[in-house]
Amino acid sequence: MGLIKQLKHTLISLFCVILKRIPRKKSSGTLIVKLEVLGDFLIFLPFLEHYRQNNPREHITLLINHPANLPIAERYRAKGFINEIILLSNRRLSINPLYFLYISYRLYFRHFQKTLHPVYFRRNLGDLLVELTHAHERIGFSGFDHDRHHVPLPENIYTKIVTPPSYKYSEFEKNKLFLEIIFNK
Repeated sequence: MGLIKQLKHTLISLFCVILKRIPRKKSSGTLIVKLEVLGDFLIFLPFLEHYRQNNPREHITLLINHPANLPIAERYRAKGFINEIILLSNRRLSINPLYFLYISYRLYFRHFQKTLHPVYFRRNLGDLLVELTHAHERIGFSGFDHDRHHVPLPENIYTKIVTPPSYKYSEFEKNKLFLEIIFNK
């Protein structure tokens, strides 16, 4: 099993290198990668409102992977806090190489100026999606890898890292800190 996982990781890395060599148009808009379950997603929603207030003209795309979050995200799109929603299927992404290529292509050629990943317990999938956007600004938490028992993750795919002063911050406080650092206030 380890060899298959290593081969898959190598192929994904190679694909990322190839994508980065393809010329792109001028970048614009922001992608917010929020791959979390319903509770943390609900705590995150005020972040969307404040982000929109500070960026009223920006095209904001929200990437989610839990179908339970979709109806809530749709309401926020209807209210104008976000412009677009991308619902990702974790299962299809892990077993269907064509779906992975489709998502990779879709994220890379959207030409996002900024990608935000406000998730403290990062996973490899979220980091991979951030890397695939190849946005000029990629901001995320220093965080910890939930799958590897709190081992710090590599941060070289991000242009800016947000580090909370304490692990014991609540989810709301972490979102607030993330927002404050993005807007320098």
